[in-house]
Amino acid sequence: MAESLDSSTKQLLSEYLREIRALPNEAAKTHRFVALVGQAFPGSAIISKLTAGIEKAIRIQLPERAKRGHIDSYFGNAVIEFEYSIKATGAVAEEQLREHCSGVWAKEGKPYRPLMAVASDGVVWRTYRPSLPSNLEEPPKPGDVTMELLRELTVTDSNLFDFYLFLNTLLFRMGQVIPSAGQFRQDFGKESLAYGDAMETLGMAWHRTREEKEPDLAYRNWQRYLAVTYGSLPAAASAEGQELTELEDLFLKHTYLASVARLMIWASISGGKSAKPYAEVADSVLSGEFFLAVGLANLVEDDFFQWIRSSTASGMLRPVWERIIAQIETYDLSRLDQDVLKGVYQELVDPKDRRDLGEYYTPDWLCERVVSELLPKAGYVKVLDPACGSGSFLRAAITHFLEHNTGSDAERLQRVLEHVVGIDVHPLAVNIAKATYVLALAPVIQAAKRPVSVPVYMADSLFLPSEVRQMTLHEDVRVR
Repeated sequence: MAESLDSSTKQLLSEYLREIRALPNEAAKTHRFVALVGQAFPGSAIISKLTAGIEKAIRIQLPERAKRGHIDSYFGNAVIEFEYSIKATGAVAEEQLREHCSGVWAKEGKPYRPLMAVASDGVVWRTYRPSLPSNLEEPPKPGDVTMELLRELTVTDSNLFDFYLFLNTLLFRMGQVIPSAGQFRQDFGKESLAYGDAMETLGMAWHRTREEKEPDLAYRNWQRYLAVTYGSLPAAASAEGQELTELEDLFLKHTYLASVARLMIWASISGGKSAKPYAEVADSVLSGEFFLAVGLANLVEDDFFQWIRSSTASGMLRPVWERIIAQIETYDLSRLDQDVLKGVYQELVDPKDRRDLGEYYTPDWLCERVVSELLPKAGYVKVLDPACGSGSFLRAAITHFLEHNTGSDAERLQRVLEHVVGIDVHPLAVNIAKATYVLALAPVIQAAKRPVSVPVYMADSLFLPSEVRQMTLHEDVRVR
């Protein structure tokens, strides 16, 4: 999906915004919104569900499709409450959403699937992640439901594209969508249900495993490498009780994004098809077994984020990975032409105080412009990005070489691997850049005749290697 609207969709949304602002009551606004859905998503089965539930909360369910096991993806679980004015009666809407969510969960029973709660007056859209206490034994009641505000979007003429993404992602996604950085951020960024669900479960898994030897060692090594990047870090000591320190929270964010990136690569290579259940797919991907089987030698190593493979954590996290896989499968990855991981990477990579410094990441269009002007129209030259971040320049260079050179897929693959190299000192950056590199190689990666080692390395490129010379046996090596 391009990061803009076509003229007809833009006009449709502009007319909706102008008209809904002037409507006199909740019922009129609800009907106008239903009309928008019918116009924006013609022929969709969703319209009948909206119409049938127009005077009550609406649980939106996408048309049936093939699923393995009991999988619920994040975008098919919305409960909506309309109000005349969110500013005036937002608290009332929240209480009604608690009632509706508890009713859905009580009817369906355990395990309670993730729901997305939405309160709106047609212009202001508030999305919440409702949750229940982990130790709840009785059927849920409204008072048991906690509402976490994920996002508030006030629709204006200047953000109609964001509104369209919001509708497409959370409520009305039909079939496969074209992957883009904006779409990926909507689905998996800090304001998404996927992120909230994963971080809650990662937090519980971390509390249970952080005293174990391997997770503790992974966390400490991650801190040491991160300290090279930032010079200083927030307090590293574990908090008492169930609270996470700021540094632990950052560690879990990095774990989340590294895992999602690996699942994205699986979907790109496999086409999202597997005879195995999603749970087994997640296990093989996150352990690295899948990548070794397809000839990617160093994509998933025994790194900082492998603590999720512990016997304690893996069972708790498996439903999260299943739902993420189900949502990733809605992307048409054959049409991937952006660094889709960049937006979420920028949201999650840095400690809070570093994000406030105004650090700027190179946009895709500038990477492509630089590459097109500096690289030859045919042939290959050495390309090194010594601070590659999420891999935007690497992706641009790889795409350029693949598009401007002929030869077999196997030959072009080998030439790219020999000529495009990335380095970064940041532990998460190396993981994400490797993922970006492989996603860019998707058109030719399956032509590999031997195991592929992705040439992205964790190192500090500011420190040049010392000169090495041959020493004679018994030579005194002390500095003179």
